[in-house]
Amino acid sequence: MLYFKTEAFYPTLDELTQFRSVLEFKELLRERDALCWEYATADEFESTVHKHLSKEVRSQVPRPAEDPHRRLVLGVLESSRNVSQGYRTLAGLARATGLSESETKRVIESNPALIMKSRRPDANGADPCRFHG
Repeated sequence: MLYFKTEAFYPTLDELTQFRSVLEFKELLRERDALCWEYATADEFESTVHKHLSKEVRSQVPRPAEDPHRRLVLGVLESSRNVSQGYRTLAGLARATGLSESETKRVIESNPALIMKSRRPDANGADPCRFHG
């Protein structure tokens, strides 16, 4: 990644020769589809470089594989909320998703920011859960 400052200046003869070389180099980079940008101020430079480096780092860091069971459980809980059903029990959630109760419980416990367990059991003594995303 190359960055060129676009500040007006009054060059000396030596600087003018050097500037011509810089312009020719920039043209060569453009012809080769190189990653190069221009900036006007120090703040613009900092912002642009930060954005580009952050994007590059994110592209290089492997993402963990998404848990397909998480998506399934969250989908059932979201559907329940959309029809004003509110809470679902662990057993009911397991039946609705087709997962075992232990697998459903694992998903619930590994997503505390998205799935909330009630402190009060339902009429049958089961612990209800709900999506709060």
